Amino acid sequence: LPSDDTAWVDLDSRGATRVLVIEPQTTEIEELQPGYHLRTALEALAHVHDGGVRVTRRSDRSVNAEDIQAADVVFLAEARTLLDGVVEALERRVGAGAGVAVFLGPSLDRDFYNTRMHNPLRPSSSLLPVQLKEPVGRRGDGVLPRIADIRWHHPIFARLFDPTLGAVSHVSFSGHSR
Repeated sequence: LPSDDTAWVDLDSRGATRVLVIEPQTTEIEELQPGYHLRTALEALAHVHDGGVRVTRRSDRSVNAEDIQAADVVFLAEARTLLDGVVEALERRVGAGAGVAVFLGPSLDRDFYNTRMHNPLRPSSSLLPVQLKEPVGRRGDGVLPRIADIRWHHPIFARLFDPTLGAVSHVSFSGHSR
């Protein structure tokens, strides 16, 4: 029910939320890494909550099952693929109550996500509940997709609607997949 969709997270430093950010090592320039902005926001949250959030960073080539097991929340920030055993560890950890968020990117291996993270026979229990289709609306083809038909009363979007300063509907993307 929508009325019981509240999740309480212990931000006391003794019960710190352990966040794992998995991203490819694309460059030596920190600010150009795919997960830079996400990690910066999470580290700011950790600072504000005085250690209530602990952020660990691993590359998609170096992450292992122990890293997954130690995390409460896992962010895949444009991770192309994951090594053998890591997907299974992620499935077990999510099944035990951890959260996972997947941020797709232009260099991901769509076949990996569609075959290893998605199970068409059990989509609702898959790490990725839908198959990724061919990308459309890529930057350079003259069409920059926008978010449309937003249900502003939904809790995810309710606080983002601001008629004065703009809204999520004004954000453009470099591409998307159906």
